[in-house]
Amino acid sequence: MACSPSDQPTLDYEREEEALFRAIYDQDVAFDSCDLGTFEELKEKVSEFKPHVVHLTGHGAVLDGQGRFAFEKEDGIADLVPSEDLRLFLAGSGVQCVFVSGCQSGKAPLQALSGICQSLVGAEVPLAVG
Repeated sequence: MACSPSDQPTLDYEREEEALFRAIYDQDVAFDSCDLGTFEELKEKVSEFKPHVVHLTGHGAVLDGQGRFAFEKEDGIADLVPSEDLRLFLAGSGVQCVFVSGCQSGKAPLQALSGICQSLVGAEVPLAVG
């Protein structure tokens, strides 16, 4: 899932998606993606598709000491979902790995993506990479 809220710096998520397609080319892999970038869409897709790996591309931040991932609201602006909400959703979902690619995380405290990943691993997700 690529999330590029209109009120955040623009991302080149198409280039990252192309790299993913090259990596899985000619492999026995089922691939699906989301179009809206909303947290609700991610929940629906994971519930329907039952993936082993989830790849999130977007912006990460730390607010009030908690890592957050910038999904999109229906109007296109950022929906900074706390890592706790991701953790609660992914617990028991069957997802084995979450890859969090937050290209703007360097502008946030070092805990930005580690906070998200640490929370996810605590939710019975065996592997989270930020």
